[in-house]
Amino acid sequence: TNCAVSADGLTCSGFAAAEYNKGTTIDYCSAITKFKFSEDCVAGLYSGKSIAWVDTENKTFNLSNAWQKNTTLPTPADTEAITFDFAVGREYAISYEKKAFDVICVLTDLYTGAKITLTNTSSTQFLDACGVATISGSTHFTTLAYFAPLPYKAKCLIIGDSITEGESMGAGSALTDRWVWKLLDNYFHNDCIISGKGYSTTDSGVTRFDALTSMGYTFDCVICALGTNDINIVYDETRVPLYLSKVNTFISKIIATGARVIYPIPPMRAHYQERMQLVRDALLSIEGLDVIRLDNVTKDANGDTDTSLF
Repeated sequence: TNCAVSADGLTCSGFAAAEYNKGTTIDYCSAITKFKFSEDCVAGLYSGKSIAWVDTENKTFNLSNAWQKNTTLPTPADTEAITFDFAVGREYAISYEKKAFDVICVLTDLYTGAKITLTNTSSTQFLDACGVATISGSTHFTTLAYFAPLPYKAKCLIIGDSITEGESMGAGSALTDRWVWKLLDNYFHNDCIISGKGYSTTDSGVTRFDALTSMGYTFDCVICALGTNDINIVYDETRVPLYLSKVNTFISKIIATGARVIYPIPPMRAHYQERMQLVRDALLSIEGLDVIRLDNVTKDANGDTDTSLF
């Protein structure tokens, strides 16, 4: 949108954006853009609703997870003063690194090596395909690159919602205590892709799976840790056939790639007990489906965990 292609990059003026539309929300991925400074601008690197941007006139570096892809920038979740000057003709870089639940953004003066770093711990539900954007002024982007781990072939994909993402576990080392990380580390020995995104349903899981396969990924096994948020579909017995249709379509799509399908039965949720039981019973009714009974860790009566099963 509003971008002009040249031999050495992309010139974006006013409100402009360019997106690499094959990125997706996976643990440990990153993006980087480089731009050559020509005039004051507000510009940045984004992933879904999350954006890290520079304001060269006011000399601030900012990060937010609430951008609506328009000219209105949200209140930053983190902001730092830029301690170096912008010089015409010099290149600067903005990088965006996702480490499970943590986001690290760095602005670098590529001439002096000076860096400004922003960190934020927030739900990766805001992350998706990455791109560059200019909010005002003019920016000449010379690079946009997206980096994903284990390109093209992995033994396993674990695709899920906030239980996979670890939304309630906080930052830092707690993320390595996630059940999916233990599988990745102890069983698959890193030959595994984790794609956890809060609020995900079966439909949004299919969207992410399609994004990964469009990038060229193939898997021996796909663990579909979805279902908890499908309670918005399965709110009574009459809606179970619709849910089963979505799940069976997803299963068929995965099998068509040659991968084995495994479905963890979601833990019970006390405040949606009846709906979660419908989800559980629906999944268990699929003939021949391999399952992991995570629901047995929670007691149907109130959703509390049974620590003897840990």
